[in-house]
Formats: sequence, C-alpha cells, structure tokens
Amino acid sequence: MKAIKRVRGHLIAHPNSESGKILRSLVTALGEDREFVLTDLYRLDFEDFELALALLGEWRLDRHYASRLALFDAATMGIAPNVERRKKPRP
Repeated sequence: MKAIKRVRGHLIAHPNSESGKILRSLVTALGEDREFVLTDLYRLDFEDFELALALLGEWRLDRHYASRLALFDAATMGIAPNVERRKKPRP
C-alpha cells in the first residue's frame, strides 16, 4: 500500500502537472479495468516512472488477494449450510 499512498499524495500535491495527469490516467484505467497507453509512462521522470511501476505491482498483488478472498468466500459458503445443519438441536 506504500505506492498507492505515495501516488495519492502526488496527485494531491501536483494535480495539474504532467506527471499528475499521467498517474491519474493510470489509476483511472486500473480502477475501471480499461486500456492505458504505456508510452505515456516514458514521459515521466525516473522517480515518477518508478512510482508508477510500484503502483502496478501493488495493484496486481491486491487483485490477487481479492480473488483469493472471493475463492475462500465461495468455498466457505458451500460449507456453512452443513455446519448449520449439524448445530440444530435434535427433537
């Protein structure tokens, strides 16, 4: 989450800069699951370019964890009814 917080700080501090516009476009593309022109990253200075790459890495990792949680939820939803049935008192 470090890069995500750093990008947020950059967007707040430099909202109208070229780097701010590029990073905002990247974040929007990631959030809306749409295309982003990779060559725009080359217009960033090296530090902001590295920040964009770190953001991509964190974003991918977060999506991986989110899909694992969805899988776990699906698995436990199938188990939960059996557990509830066993807990009911017998007549």
